[in-house]
Amino acid sequence: MRVALIHDHLAQDGGAENVLKVLASLFPDAPIYTLLCEKKNIDKYYSQRHIETSIIQKLPGGVSHYQWYMPLMPMVVEFFDLSSYDVVISDSSSFAKGVITSTHTLHICYCHTPTRYLWSDTHQYINELKYNKFYVGLAKDGQPDNFVIFRPKKSNTTMEIRLEQTAETDKLIEDASLDLMEYDNKWNRYRIRISKQDLTKNKELIVNLLKMAYGKT
Repeated sequence: MRVALIHDHLAQDGGAENVLKVLASLFPDAPIYTLLCEKKNIDKYYSQRHIETSIIQKLPGGVSHYQWYMPLMPMVVEFFDLSSYDVVISDSSSFAKGVITSTHTLHICYCHTPTRYLWSDTHQYINELKYNKFYVGLAKDGQPDNFVIFRPKKSNTTMEIRLEQTAETDKLIEDASLDLMEYDNKWNRYRIRISKQDLTKNKELIVNLLKMAYGKT
């Protein structure tokens, strides 16, 4: 059985990339397709793997400023030729799930989240990008997600995906329970947020909510 993995991009090392590492360990012979990759991530984790990137990898700023090419990504991901594989596993929060497979191929999608900058955070994301005039119309009515949601034959998701029409989804990932650490009450006025410094993480919203809840400090 021939298996291929496809991931949005390897320009950073976050939670989605941890999922890819697990998938790669489960399927050690599977090639990895991705829109673009940072060389240091390949050298560190996938030095012995076959990595197939898209034309975006070769464009100016294709890795360091990959957001510039976001309007091209829904189209570019369709250029990957996965017709020879029996199973394609996409783990995606944006465009990888839009890959085109042949009729005999089983496409399983691990959907981390609906693409936030296509649905709920579009205008903020575009406004914070340089040269944002090129991104107007990037996500009119969320059409990229609406269109490709029907491509995978199976979809696992870490949160509910609600559309007027949606493919049948087996929700296999449940909310994880975390053991709470004991802490000294003298630190009660402080809060800590741990995440990537990324536009989609909306750190300003978290700060403003805490100010509303606990007052300015």
